Amino acid sequence: MTGWLYFWLAALLSTAYLGTLGYPLVAFFLRGKRSLLTLLLAPAAAVSFLGVAAVGFHYLHIPWAALTFLVTWGIVWLIFLILKLTVWTPDKETLRSSTSLTVLGVGLLTAATATILFAYRLQFPDSISQTFDAVFHLNQTELFMRRADASSLHVALTAKNQWQGFYPAVWHGIAALIGILTKVNAPVATNILSIFVIAILWPASVGSLAYVIGGKKRGKLIPLAMVASLAFVQFPFHLLDYGVLYPTLIAYALVPALLAVLISIVNLDSITDFIAGVVGFAIMSIGLSLAHPSADFVLFLIGLPLLFRFGRNLMGLVSKNLVLGSLAGAVVMAGSAVAVNYVSLKLPMTAHQRLSPPEWGPVYPTYRKPFWYLATGALGIPEPERAWVYSLVLQLLILAGMIWAVKNKQLWMIFSYLTFGAFTAGAFFITGPLRAYLYGLWYSDLNRIYSAFVIIQVPLLAAGLLYVFEKLQVYLSINNLERGRATQVGLLAASSLALVFFASSGPLSAQLFRVGLSYDFDETRVDSNELLDANEREFLYKVPEYVPEGDAIIGNPWNGSGLVQAFVEREALFPHVHNSNNPDARYLAEHLNEAKSDPKVCQIVNEYKAYYVLEMGDYWLWGGFDPGRRFQHYPGLENLISDGVAEPVYVDPDGFDRILKITACN
Repeated sequence: MTGWLYFWLAALLSTAYLGTLGYPLVAFFLRGKRSLLTLLLAPAAAVSFLGVAAVGFHYLHIPWAALTFLVTWGIVWLIFLILKLTVWTPDKETLRSSTSLTVLGVGLLTAATATILFAYRLQFPDSISQTFDAVFHLNQTELFMRRADASSLHVALTAKNQWQGFYPAVWHGIAALIGILTKVNAPVATNILSIFVIAILWPASVGSLAYVIGGKKRGKLIPLAMVASLAFVQFPFHLLDYGVLYPTLIAYALVPALLAVLISIVNLDSITDFIAGVVGFAIMSIGLSLAHPSADFVLFLIGLPLLFRFGRNLMGLVSKNLVLGSLAGAVVMAGSAVAVNYVSLKLPMTAHQRLSPPEWGPVYPTYRKPFWYLATGALGIPEPERAWVYSLVLQLLILAGMIWAVKNKQLWMIFSYLTFGAFTAGAFFITGPLRAYLYGLWYSDLNRIYSAFVIIQVPLLAAGLLYVFEKLQVYLSINNLERGRATQVGLLAASSLALVFFASSGPLSAQLFRVGLSYDFDETRVDSNELLDANEREFLYKVPEYVPEGDAIIGNPWNGSGLVQAFVEREALFPHVHNSNNPDARYLAEHLNEAKSDPKVCQIVNEYKAYYVLEMGDYWLWGGFDPGRRFQHYPGLENLISDGVAEPVYVDPDGFDRILKITACN
């Protein structure tokens, strides 16, 4: 088991690796200039690069291993230093050093706050989100660690051939990297990556967007944007509790960084910046697709008005006529929307999602409540009537942000907010085929949709904070300090106060309480519907004493036995709570207790070296004490001892758990 001291050392090492890998990658495209923007984009660049590299390494037969990570880091930095010393001109960062220090200070404060808010909810370094999808995500991470391959194009955890099929596995690949580099298991690596995403990647990504939209006021907007990234219940903390949706979490955290790069492209500042931006955007977009394809469509919907600007700016190279420019912008924007809609209906995967019956339905019968909650800022907040004061404060600040956006010629933010907000509200009441057509790319799931809305809410909230801050500056007329210094002191104070307000708010505290419940190892089974209790966690760590390395383990995943793979690196024949796609595994689930009379059973057992069974009581995810409900797909795992198929090799004296060894196939 990993202790807390080693956990934090591993977290620091992992963050240092990912951050320092991304910095030179961004610098290649910015040609060594704008060091603060380079720093803000570095986490997103590292994540995107590693997602793409994992696919490439598979085809180059390069293992996903510690030596590969270190050599890659060394090559990237060697090229960076050569270019910096021999080719690039000195950096001309437009921000004052004091402003940059304020940004860094607020960034560290935000990161520390996000880390504490999440880590405080963890009982142990290897605490897990006790949710349906957690078993799959943790075991997929362990599989990547074990097979030294993290390609998203070769993921089929529950199939007989685990080297086929696509799944957005950037999360799992980077979690595996952390596990390999720091020698921790999949649950610990997953918690470290969770901290990296919510405390480093997401605030920095938002900060990079603030950098490009802030203009001359970017030095004020960036720290306020990083603070605002923790203001909303719906993202990022909700996705640590619901699902659990790790791939969606990391993908959405990348979107603001891609918006920042997209803005640098559509502005057409220079041909060199345009080409560098296009290449960088292409690489990051591939990484975004490998993180989760639904985020590509979020990026498109939020960035749609930027395509209008792009068309207008293109026409501006030929004619300064405003009407022609607006017409060109409208054509580019509308043409892009039609093209994306057409392509998504032609690709088999996305077409199936948009044309099949919706997986999740609406929660309201009409449009009234969703649009009321949209107007009052409570859309997507659990029990919105109890959060109306906090949500209304945020909404008023967002309205102030719209005023700032008008004054600073960032009208695209208002357009995106209104259109994506209406799109999100529609998901709460639209039904039938139209629901799948509009929302099928997100499985028609409200949680995935309203979490994405936060991506455009945050920059407007930050702009609103800046608007109020500047008004207060004028009203207070601070003269006892030199103006620049006074601004930085005031900005640091305002950011700190806003951070305290957001972090201590009732709605966010309630959400974090739900996260804590999800990650808790209950001491008693009676009132819990989770995968593992505290005793079962310790039981899993005893399994390697009785199950040799290389042997597989059979067990009903609904009672947490499938987590043996993630915790102690013993392959689980049922690594996901969802029904297995492996016909051999399904056969054992139905017929293992017939091993003495059915030769096919022992043939499969010997093929997979599945000589052990974990029995972990009558305690089931979502089912409590409900063996009838959860045994329906695993009747072959009943009565193994009485049928003479297996014998116990270890019985936990403190619980209901035991390890059986199959003797009928000796």
